[in-house]
Amino acid sequence: MRLQLTLTVVTFAASPALAMETTADARVNVYADEELTVMNHGGVASVETEEGLRANGHYGVDVISGATRSYTPDVITTATRVDETRLEGGVGAGGVLLPGLRLDGGYLSSKEPDFWSHRANLTAEAELFERRGTLSVSAVLGLLSVGRVGDPLYSAEEGQAGVDVSYAHALGRATSLTARASVGHSLCEEQHGCGASPYRYVPVALHEGGPVVALPERHPATHTTGALAARLSQSVGSGVAVHGGYRVYVDSWGVVGHTADAAVARSFFGERLALRLDTRAYVQGPASFHDDYVIDGGAAPGFRTADRRLGAMHDVLAGGSGTLDLPSVGPARLRVQLRVAHAWFRYHDAVIAARDAWIAGLGVGASF
Repeated sequence: MRLQLTLTVVTFAASPALAMETTADARVNVYADEELTVMNHGGVASVETEEGLRANGHYGVDVISGATRSYTPDVITTATRVDETRLEGGVGAGGVLLPGLRLDGGYLSSKEPDFWSHRANLTAEAELFERRGTLSVSAVLGLLSVGRVGDPLYSAEEGQAGVDVSYAHALGRATSLTARASVGHSLCEEQHGCGASPYRYVPVALHEGGPVVALPERHPATHTTGALAARLSQSVGSGVAVHGGYRVYVDSWGVVGHTADAAVARSFFGERLALRLDTRAYVQGPASFHDDYVIDGGAAPGFRTADRRLGAMHDVLAGGSGTLDLPSVGPARLRVQLRVAHAWFRYHDAVIAARDAWIAGLGVGASF
């Protein structure tokens, strides 16, 4: 399980001869459920000139603690203590190539005791139809290295590639529609498979109703994903806007997922205070190889998993957030942000069938 909560602190120095806007944000985010607590802190900063040149950077630290519950073949619960730190950092830069066309690129790295990832991305963005439409095309390449704490001989590599295409169009002064399509492909070492946990073992029955043995988890060596999404935003009055979206996800492992979300936002005091309420619901079917495994006189199943996130499941999230612009201090325009949400996860075929989590965040920011 890798919870991606991101935070960073970066500073920039630039020539005073260039007119520019600098923004900086620092946040603390907390995720807590029955098993794990993730404390994330860090910040992000960016600089953009009037000529359209842009640079940004971020750095984050996740402190993860808790105990993950697992089950031996005789269904006796055990707990593995987790205390680790994840470091993440990234940089990006870009600029306007031609009027209405810009190009941006970036690099992101994440490291923890048994995991290290490197990802590079390149995005081209074009304004169309007299700036009523924006077309964005992104390509991503990644390399992931997975290890196992205390075992220097265990190592697995995963290569990733993906393309994301989105188009946003202003249907009117109060209405906008965004459509998005993405595809991705991962190629992994066949012995371990994409995303297979080096710590997770799968109960496999020797025959129906008989004793079981614990075998290492094993996923297919390739993983191809695809998704389509659409989002509609509508202004319904002075300072009030509503948003709604839908996304369908499919992959080569047989997982099909559906996500629907909705939000309402309201601004007050000349947009100095913005409040937002949002909710999201997700439901998915199981992977084709997610099953009760039985040898029954034959060979062990080639692919096997005890990952409940690959089984039938659904989750619901509801939360709210607010942003308040504070009085300026010299050239700095200050703001404070607050976020609170609750998530309910339900796993249809898992021994531990439910997980509830609180998510909270506090941030401060400045623009110059």
